Amino acid sequence: MIAHCWGFPLFDPSNGEFLGSVCYLEIMGSFEDLMKAKKLESLRSFETICVSMPHFVWTADQHGRGEWFSSQWLDFTGRPIEELRNQGWTRSIHPEDLPRFMKAFREAHAKAGSYEVETRCRRKDGVYRWMLKRGAPIKDDHGKVLRWVSDLFSYCMNFQPDEKIDWYQYGNSRCSHQ
Repeated sequence: MIAHCWGFPLFDPSNGEFLGSVCYLEIMGSFEDLMKAKKLESLRSFETICVSMPHFVWTADQHGRGEWFSSQWLDFTGRPIEELRNQGWTRSIHPEDLPRFMKAFREAHAKAGSYEVETRCRRKDGVYRWMLKRGAPIKDDHGKVLRWVSDLFSYCMNFQPDEKIDWYQYGNSRCSHQ
């Protein structure tokens, strides 16, 4: 049990003699219940932040198996979360880009470092969009990887069809759907 205890001393006003103290005790709950509540609160805060960003965010366990995907990621791929979990999320990467991505992904995992790779990702309508994929480990105090957080950002998501784009600046073919 976890308890919150506080109090104050009592003194005789006439001579300042210590008479005793008053203590209050509030039972907060079991350690396990408090940790579950804190974890749930933290998860809700994380998810709120993620769904308010234009990026597609997802998390993976320490081995890189997908666990959680933001609503933007689910909407973009059109796939249910069950299909994306574990290594299912790799099916959204263009087959020509997958070996390059997996090499960077494996190197980052081996070094417990971050990665950044440009790949084409398949939208729910079958069209591929160029994305910048980044990921980084979340580590404990001893440097052990606990999980991974990754995000994807579409280079073309904010362009209007009739908007003139400086292709040199944005990477010549980065918004093509090949």
